[in-house]
Amino acid sequence: MQTHFIAVSQNAKTGPIPVSIIERASCWPGCTLYQNGCYAETGALGLHWRRVSHGSTGGSWAEFCAKVAALRPGRLWRYARAGDLPGYGAQIDPELLEELVAANFGKSVIASPTSPSSAALPSPSRTGG
Repeated sequence: MQTHFIAVSQNAKTGPIPVSIIERASCWPGCTLYQNGCYAETGALGLHWRRVSHGSTGGSWAEFCAKVAALRPGRLWRYARAGDLPGYGAQIDPELLEELVAANFGKSVIASPTSPSSAALPSPSRTGG
């Protein structure tokens, strides 16, 4: 799973908090916005998302989780400015999700997963400490 962790966002909407981009394959094809107006598909974010998805920028899931774990306790950050929970399409990878939950312990995360199976799994936003 390709990811990109940005320590200080330049996005005016999120403000200067850490944000992440998760590869396109993580997106659920049943999402209403999948190839139908998703904000992450166009503009500067779309260009960056494609680079992450093709592996030309960013890094591995393990590297990403290490950066999340290194955030100070209570730090607010945004998970998946583009992309979704770890896995492929509707298949969430429970081992990768558990790694994220552990890395996020004690942090405050903004996350909006769209996968239909996300409600059945422990999400980082519900287990942040």
